[in-house]
Amino acid sequence: MNSDTSSNPEKALDNYISVVCNGKVNKLEKLAPAEYWEYLEDENDVSMKDAEEQMEELNKTLIRGLEDEYGDNIKVSYKILEKDDASSSDLDEMKDYIKSNYDIPKKSVTDAVELEVELTVRGDDDEETTESTFYAVKVGGDWYICSANGAFLGI
Repeated sequence: MNSDTSSNPEKALDNYISVVCNGKVNKLEKLAPAEYWEYLEDENDVSMKDAEEQMEELNKTLIRGLEDEYGDNIKVSYKILEKDDASSSDLDEMKDYIKSNYDIPKKSVTDAVELEVELTVRGDDDEETTESTFYAVKVGGDWYICSANGAFLGI
């Protein structure tokens, strides 16, 4: 398996947190299958470089907001508390969404899980821990973080 992909839901979450919270935009392409990035280019005229620049701006805005609340030197960490298989109806909904929005064949979408995650934001002045639910979907053998309906969370 290619080391640039997410071979399990935990790695998919790690890539997502790295990009969205820690500003590692060079990993952005790992957040969705190739068909998603082609869709973005074809439908919205957004290249990978454009997407990386947009994500950099989003990350800067996020970090500024967190710094206002928690102080400088923001660190975001997480711990997976629970991993459950998505229901077959949830998986079917994801397959439908992914097929209709990104033209990825339903048979390529083979699994989905729900992750209960403890997120901790630390800064020089304060810290906070919250619980969040993330979804991961397996497309073509690789895992990606998505919304409950199957939308990829790239840009």
